[in-house]
Amino acid sequence: MELPVININPVHKIHLPVLDKDIHFKPYTVEQEKLFLTALSDNKTSEVITNFIEILKMNIEDEIDFSNLSVIDFITIVIYIRAKSKGEVFTLEKSECSECKKKYSFEVNFEDCIKYANEDTKSKTITLTDKLAVDIQPVNFNLLYTLDNDDTETSNEVKQYNLLIDTAIYSVKKIIFNETIFNNLTYEDIKEKFINNLTEHQLKQIFDASQDMISMNLEINSVCPHCAKEDKTLVNNFLSLLG
Repeated sequence: MELPVININPVHKIHLPVLDKDIHFKPYTVEQEKLFLTALSDNKTSEVITNFIEILKMNIEDEIDFSNLSVIDFITIVIYIRAKSKGEVFTLEKSECSECKKKYSFEVNFEDCIKYANEDTKSKTITLTDKLAVDIQPVNFNLLYTLDNDDTETSNEVKQYNLLIDTAIYSVKKIIFNETIFNNLTYEDIKEKFINNLTEHQLKQIFDASQDMISMNLEINSVCPHCAKEDKTLVNNFLSLLG
């Protein structure tokens, strides 16, 4: 008798805080994992994201507009689908205890590490002048593609300024100018026709407001087995969650 295709992966449910909706998904398979392992090993953020989005489209059973997905919702999905596909418990290594300076390994459940703040603030209107205002929303996940733009000849100060600009751009939902509302804008439109013409103070107004909306941190707590020192680490490299 010919062996049938066997796929008995269960369906799981998670809540996306920005979209404020539940989605249902299946864990990714061994075959699907190969789609992004090469990109992951090359540490190429754009390829990892693109391949992972394709995996999400195959495994999520609900309708999602991926073009408008926020960074927070994207990383939430990444964490949960990673946990259900490769195991909820991760083994991590602390290179040096802050107290005794010794290296140690520990286990952590990443689902327990997700911390949200300002969950009720998912949009803001920033008035820049009497003729100009902008509605902002949680940063779009396409901001993550800009992490590949790491020119070693560019100073850290310029890199930080570019990140501030891109964060503002990917936060813009609509622009209200002379009582006319402009939405469904492209990155190029927002940058060339709006952001580049602001003062630094106005740009910072948008950036600061984006930081006051719903946010997400991964807080990983560990205890050194050598000296019992408790330690807290904030994870900001989402690529490490995929490996």
